Amino acid sequence: MSLAGRASVADPTRRRAAPPATRRRLFDAVTGRSVPARVGAVTQGETGMNADYFRRLARYNAWANRRLYEACAALSEADYRAARPSFFGSIHATLNHILVGDRVWLARFIGGVSCIERLDEILYDDFPSLRAARAAEDARILTYTGNLDDAAIDQTLRYRNMAGEPQETPLRWTLAHFFNHQAHHRGQVHGLLSATPVAPPSLDLIYFVREDRDAA
Repeated sequence: MSLAGRASVADPTRRRAAPPATRRRLFDAVTGRSVPARVGAVTQGETGMNADYFRRLARYNAWANRRLYEACAALSEADYRAARPSFFGSIHATLNHILVGDRVWLARFIGGVSCIERLDEILYDDFPSLRAARAAEDARILTYTGNLDDAAIDQTLRYRNMAGEPQETPLRWTLAHFFNHQAHHRGQVHGLLSATPVAPPSLDLIYFVREDRDAA
């Protein structure tokens, strides 16, 4: 039977999703926040995506990138550049793409222009230069989020996409996409490292949170 055919058969062992009221209570228990039951426009208070939240994600981003680049630094040049089955084709190209995405979005956030024309641009062709640029970009991200306040996050970001088309998106959701994009492609590099002699580092957010809490 095909997967599509099996999908229509009820699975008695499958857990049902918790009802909304239960999910709200679980959220309250984990975060300590009270989430209104009202349906309507979502504010930063209801999502928990306030300025402090994005500042912590910026610190996590820098932490995760340091760990990932430390692992990649242990690769041979051949392993680092080897063609591998992935969207951007290699560890080197994927690391470049993460930096491309960060520069494109950060330029939009500050009202500048990135001058990047393609998402697969190779900004730096050697690892040491890419690593230095990565560290510098993470410092810029930390500075940007450090200057955010909750009122700014409630604003709408107006920008043009790579095709030049005008877009309008709440800033909080573009920031959420920004950090999610980084994690998504770091995960790809993590997977590619699994096929090399270098063990991929743990990048789980919870490990960073524990370190970040201890350092606070």
